Amino acid sequence: MYSQVYEIMDWGPVVSKLIINAGKKIDALPIESDTFAVTVKRTDPRIPGGTSLAGGTCKIRDIYVSDARGNKADRDAYITLRLFYAPDYPLSSPMNLYEERFGWINCAYRITQQRNRWAITKMPNEISTAGKIYRPQVDIFNLKNKISYTDSQFGNIPLGYADYKPRGAHGGSHFPLIIWLHGLGSGGTDITLPISANRACHFASAEVQALFGEGAYVLVPQSPSFWMDEGKTIGEHDPISSKYTRALKNLIDTYIDNNPGIDRSRIYIGGCSNGGYMTMVMILEYPDYFAAAFPVCSAARDSRISDKQLRSIRSLPIWFTNAASDKAVAAPLHSLATYDRMVKLGAPQVYYSYPRDVHDLYGHYTNAKGGPYEYSGHNSWIYVYNNALHQHIDGKDIGILNWLALQSK
Repeated sequence: MYSQVYEIMDWGPVVSKLIINAGKKIDALPIESDTFAVTVKRTDPRIPGGTSLAGGTCKIRDIYVSDARGNKADRDAYITLRLFYAPDYPLSSPMNLYEERFGWINCAYRITQQRNRWAITKMPNEISTAGKIYRPQVDIFNLKNKISYTDSQFGNIPLGYADYKPRGAHGGSHFPLIIWLHGLGSGGTDITLPISANRACHFASAEVQALFGEGAYVLVPQSPSFWMDEGKTIGEHDPISSKYTRALKNLIDTYIDNNPGIDRSRIYIGGCSNGGYMTMVMILEYPDYFAAAFPVCSAARDSRISDKQLRSIRSLPIWFTNAASDKAVAAPLHSLATYDRMVKLGAPQVYYSYPRDVHDLYGHYTNAKGGPYEYSGHNSWIYVYNNALHQHIDGKDIGILNWLALQSK
């Protein structure tokens, strides 16, 4: 039996490790890279007939003695195979986008011990039975939340949500709340999708939590369909709306009421694409509620937002983001146009990040010419999660998440 470790990368989840039981405790010794061979068969149960996805022989980066969760150990009863992964290497992905919806897939691994080099162990020569899945970045969230709201127009609306509470949070504490709204592909009833499909779980990482002093609450709601579902026929210039507006506001209010450690003057809301649209809906509907907003590649078309609405959020700190290479949401028709109008209205705290493209930030992945690997231009949320967007504000260069942490009503 083998266990798997999922890690959430900039582009989504990967199977980074396979862990096998060695049969008895062994000392850490150098293990040749060809001691084991690994193949995988990947299938998406949502596809009729269970059509197979890309599969084959997996590349192995490293092999070492470990504990049961894949952490290196000087002596223990497990061996971990650290697998190769990259944004353009499909064999590493346990997730698939099918009919505009993300979903976890079945990854059936076959691990073969070659030439019995490790005959001192009691392992079988071939292992193909799946065991546990560890998701260290996801499992720090509470994933069993659901709330229902009866809307006067749209009836009963159930919303699931994931949440993270910072260490030390209690009734007398004062931590900010980060609300993140997912993109189109992460709707449904599996609450792990909004924090895994595009790394929203990173808001709960030690790195990001440190930017908010002692930390921050993180709330990630999930729409049953998609946030842009308006529940009615709309015209080209009708104001942007959502059937989930009141239900989402009720969820946020209830969550804050149930967590008195939240500082009500520091409630931040952001989201990507479909979630960026919903961010705009929420701040326009409740302009005095939030301390700051950070819509990313927002799909809110500017022509559907009136001057009167923009004047209502004129004083709200807002940081828009959209890559110029985004082919899914053209910035000039969406947030860039809205930003320009807000500037003309004299909004004192509105900012815009307009990167040329979206590429790997750390030199880990390259293109065929050796330059930085380029992601889809729609994935500008990668820069937000990595705090890689900067503005010159009040004489200082400041990152988007550092800026967010400073905002208060």
